[in-house]
Amino acid sequence: MSTPVAKLPGVGPKRANAFIQRLDVHTASDLPRHLPMRYEYEAAVNIPQVAKLR
Repeated sequence: MSTPVAKLPGVGPKRANAFIQRLDVHTASDLPRHLPMRYEYEAAVNIPQVAKLR
């Protein structure tokens, strides 16, 4: 998990710089700890429960 973000599959130099500069994410182990600034609370979106879809 100490792999630099620039070495991760699908992450090029531009994206790696964005991770480092804007999000302060330097390694793969930093990614799960990164929390978005905005998100939608699941209950507020009114997603039906699986049991009710029948």
